[in-house]
Amino acid sequence: MPSIVDRAPMPVDAVVFVDATLSYPGRTWVDTAPAELCDELRRSAGPDGWLPPWHEWFPAEAIRGLVPDPQVRAELCTEIPRVPWGCPEEVAPAVDGWRDGENR
Repeated sequence: MPSIVDRAPMPVDAVVFVDATLSYPGRTWVDTAPAELCDELRRSAGPDGWLPPWHEWFPAEAIRGLVPDPQVRAELCTEIPRVPWGCPEEVAPAVDGWRDGENR
């Protein structure tokens, strides 16, 4: 997100994160997540190196708690993509003004 905001053709007044954590410039998600979760995710990657969809990373009751309506939850879960293991290992970019919320 910081890179997208940095390249926006006009000033960005706000950014809304949905199902996300704020990035830590110069660090990876793996650097900031619990080691046990990282190890479990590494083991869950398929032979192609891709992780299961996000909602499968946690117990079923976790997604049920976030999206109680069964129909909405089912529709949402069909849209959750798999990502390669490399995504959590990407270093978040440092973008001027990002940490203090001052975007151009």
